[in-house]
Amino acid sequence: MREGGVLFSKAESDLLQAEAALRWPTIFTGIVGQAKFTDAITSNANWLGANTSQMATYLTGISTRPGLGWMGSDAQKLEAIMTQKWIALTNINPTEMFIEYNRTGYPYTPMATTAQYPNKPYRLVYPFSEYAANSAHVPNITSAQVFVKNQYTPFWNQN
Repeated sequence: MREGGVLFSKAESDLLQAEAALRWPTIFTGIVGQAKFTDAITSNANWLGANTSQMATYLTGISTRPGLGWMGSDAQKLEAIMTQKWIALTNINPTEMFIEYNRTGYPYTPMATTAQYPNKPYRLVYPFSEYAANSAHVPNITSAQVFVKNQYTPFWNQN
């Protein structure tokens, strides 16, 4: 029996290409970042079965909003890419979005007023099943250590 699932959506691919074109335009000369950005939003909407006229309205609405649409500084465009990626991957691949948030800091999400720590976690914790079945290869860290950068913080999140 085969189960359905998404390994890598067209929207995610288009958003990664938009980011590459934005960050390294001399390397990715054949990619138009804004076109990939718009294609990503449209393909995600089509995949989810969104109404075409509502998507046109959405694209028009975000086109003048820095950090949500493709306008403003490169930093605001990166924020827009990551925000749209968060929208596209929420409920599909939340782990990827956790990694992307730690990599870029986008989309901006304020801390809860009742948060116990002054920042968001820098890594995911292993599930209890991993401690039970693979304890020799799982670092024994406290929940407080997840909120500080240390030797257990993933290499890509050391900065």
